[in-house]
Amino acid sequence: MKVWGSDFKSYEKETKGDFYGSDILQIKQFEELIKRSYLDEPLLISFAKKNRLKIPSDFLYWQQCTIMMWVLVPPRGQGLRDSPSNRYLLAHHTGKTNSENHTYFNHFSLEHSAGRVWRVRFSNDKAEYPNPPLLIQDGLDPGWHQFLIAWDRSEPKIVFLIDAGRSGNDYLTSFSKNWPERLADNLTVGTWVIDMECHNSEAKLFKLSIFDRFLESTDSAVKTHFLLRPR
Repeated sequence: MKVWGSDFKSYEKETKGDFYGSDILQIKQFEELIKRSYLDEPLLISFAKKNRLKIPSDFLYWQQCTIMMWVLVPPRGQGLRDSPSNRYLLAHHTGKTNSENHTYFNHFSLEHSAGRVWRVRFSNDKAEYPNPPLLIQDGLDPGWHQFLIAWDRSEPKIVFLIDAGRSGNDYLTSFSKNWPERLADNLTVGTWVIDMECHNSEAKLFKLSIFDRFLESTDSAVKTHFLLRPR
């Protein structure tokens, strides 16, 4: 298995500085590859404002997919990282089970957990989850960070990267049996599916890009998305 993001230092160097003509062309080509795009301007989504974003969830059925998004990570103990319970950046399910473990049918989420980790969780129509989930220990400096989830269900493989792998990476190669089998109409961005103050804080997000292909950290589209980091 490839060491994800091992080339990040040169990658980061390439994607710093002002935009040049080649950058503009690269961004144009990137925009043409995107299947769906949201949050083209930074947006603070908060429980107080009740301005959660709902997007169609059908991309969870795609054989290949890559999700990329910029997240403004606050200092420890604040906002997303004030986690007496899970704080959600992406959230979807089709119903809660009767279990005391707070499990859900056809769950898919990107979250910051009370255990001070970033994790991606998902479950099938029987609320069966992979064990362990995709997770990355939270050692992030405050500031903007790129989060990426990519899967190829035909291989199968699913990866979770922060900053193209420099700030953490994880992957699974056996996950299909736990993948969502039924979908709600929408997936929620920036908070939990419904108003629950324990799960909702606030999150400033930017450039949610969804591709119908599996992208690795070295792909030009990932590098171009990094070029769009808010400054």
